[in-house]
Amino acid sequence: MSFHPGIASSFNETKTRSHSLSPQSGMCAFCAADCPGTCEIGLSAVLGAQSVYPTTTGNNQIASEKDYPLDYSHFNINGRVFGARGVPAEADQAAIFNVRLERTLGRRHPVKIALPVLLPALLKMNWQDYFAGAAMAGVCCVIGEGSPSKDPALKMRNGKIAEFPYLNEIMDAFRRYYRGYGQIVPQANFEEDAQGLPEYAVSNCGAEAIEFKFGQSAKGTQPVTRLKDYAAALQKKEAGALGKLSVEIVGKEHDMNYKKVMRYLRLNSLVPELLDKVDDKKMGFMPAVELSYIKPKNQRLIAVSIDGEQASPSLAQAKRLRELDKEGKLNGDVIDGILSQEKKEVDKVIINSAELEKYFGKEVTPAKMKEQIMSLLDDWKEKQPPELAKAPKKQELDK
Repeated sequence: MSFHPGIASSFNETKTRSHSLSPQSGMCAFCAADCPGTCEIGLSAVLGAQSVYPTTTGNNQIASEKDYPLDYSHFNINGRVFGARGVPAEADQAAIFNVRLERTLGRRHPVKIALPVLLPALLKMNWQDYFAGAAMAGVCCVIGEGSPSKDPALKMRNGKIAEFPYLNEIMDAFRRYYRGYGQIVPQANFEEDAQGLPEYAVSNCGAEAIEFKFGQSAKGTQPVTRLKDYAAALQKKEAGALGKLSVEIVGKEHDMNYKKVMRYLRLNSLVPELLDKVDDKKMGFMPAVELSYIKPKNQRLIAVSIDGEQASPSLAQAKRLRELDKEGKLNGDVIDGILSQEKKEVDKVIINSAELEKYFGKEVTPAKMKEQIMSLLDDWKEKQPPELAKAPKKQELDK
């Protein structure tokens, strides 16, 4: 017998059009050509690999959607009961409230439990009552993953947890009512293991056991949290939660600074009319990066103005256009006015082609030379101490 759950889930807000599903694939038995694609197949066609990220977890509590064709109701036990365990085999004493269900977990470090029950991981809603109730009942309970992210007082040093006062508060909810039975166990996923949560919990909070978690297979969700933007990824990286970012890997493979990779990625936000001008060397790389932040409709107006004025924006002009777009003050007339302005002369450092040919050869174009020089300068700047990496103030330059 084979079985597959339906390809629809409350975790990503998908649903199947039909109630008649194929037991092998979980698809609608009749997959209609005009279906808008509301199931997980339709979602993956649009999002690709991103479709594995649950979209509705948040602060909600999650249960399993699995529904296999076999459960305890298929087992019926008929017959008479002979003898008793846990209570004397006498009718007046063999009552439910007299039965003792104490057990012991583990061999090297046994834990006494009043009931053969292990409460699942939780840390979202009413956890204080949950862990206190576990202690009163004398059973084991688990602190859910992600606990460090819930502590505003969390402090990290060199990618490791240095201060996590919230964990003691969580464990105290159990220890306050502990009566010799049960145990409270912090859970650690892959990320928290790398941050040193298990070591911190044992040495600083008195944890006697750790549960290592490697996925969400019991619920059908994935052990991932989608970050909202690149800034959030950098923050995670500084906290030691991430390894190398993809832009760093790409940069290393192509011998360029990761910031330059980010700038190249920004060009994907240009409208085709402007992107063509970058490809045709009719507009500079850095001005194009600035223009990529501007609303598409205004980008198209800029492209028209560039053609009309026969002049591409300088970096200063591009920054000004971006600033006015953010303020909602950008329109065709304003764009024409800025692009028609004569570009201000600035102090220049001139290196003649003969000097550059010693390093690049005669076959390299000026644009390629400039790109490589700027990349090397970016790398050089990254390696400078913070106080030297900052550009000097204008008044200091005037001295």
